[in-house]
Amino acid sequence: MGTGWLIKPDLMVTAGHNVFNWDGYGKAKEIKCFIGYQGSDSVTLPSVQFRLAKTIVTTAEWMQSRENRHRDVAFIKVDRPFDGDLRLFSYKSTPVTGHFMLGVVGYPGDKTMDTEAGEENGAEMYEMFAGQKYSLDEPGTRLSMLEYYISTFWCVSLSLSLSLSLSLSLSPSKVNSFY
Repeated sequence: MGTGWLIKPDLMVTAGHNVFNWDGYGKAKEIKCFIGYQGSDSVTLPSVQFRLAKTIVTTAEWMQSRENRHRDVAFIKVDRPFDGDLRLFSYKSTPVTGHFMLGVVGYPGDKTMDTEAGEENGAEMYEMFAGQKYSLDEPGTRLSMLEYYISTFWCVSLSLSLSLSLSLSLSPSKVNSFY
């Protein structure tokens, strides 16, 4: 289970660890994309849209080493566009220093939802927001990346997605397409 943002009706950006896993699973075999998912009982509701990944791309650096966190990004093109008022995610340049509300959004695996089939882990989206002061050029800031201490996973900051506009420092890079 992972989180991503639509940047076009048929294209989303997500974390590279959602499509290529370093804990023995390797590359994703199939990716199902939903809007409005709230557990397996919700997939037949008219408010839930389902698409299959058609093309999956991540950086070669992410596939070479999990230490390349600054290259932990992926793009997923789905088989057909999502419909409706999508509120597409747009890029905004992030100032080098500042203060803003940081939002962490995800489907935490330690939270369960009761469904007709029983308890389902990671079935419900959670959000947590906190004020964050930052400086990306401060000595000791690794790879000019923002570090945060809030999480949707029970007080542990793991592989979660950020719901904010961050400036990705992506220099020309090799990419790997799975499909």
